[in-house]
Amino acid sequence: MVAKKVFNQDMYFKKTVKFDGKPMSHLESIASSAVRAAIKVKASVTICFTSSGRAARLIAKYRPTMPVLSVVIPRLKTNQLK
Repeated sequence: MVAKKVFNQDMYFKKTVKFDGKPMSHLESIASSAVRAAIKVKASVTICFTSSGRAARLIAKYRPTMPVLSVVIPRLKTNQLK
């Protein structure tokens, strides 16, 4: 686990969140806030409920120090009356 000792997660997070002139999407804002909160409380795992996997990918983008557990909930389609 030498890579963990060399990788500065806090600096990477700040660099990734840095404002680049365009606002974040709602989902990205939630993902970055979730990672920030998990780091602050020293969470041992982050659990992400998603239907497409997009939220989990956004959380992983911020390289949290804890594992990200992604729970996929499929979207159920119902028959629509014509």
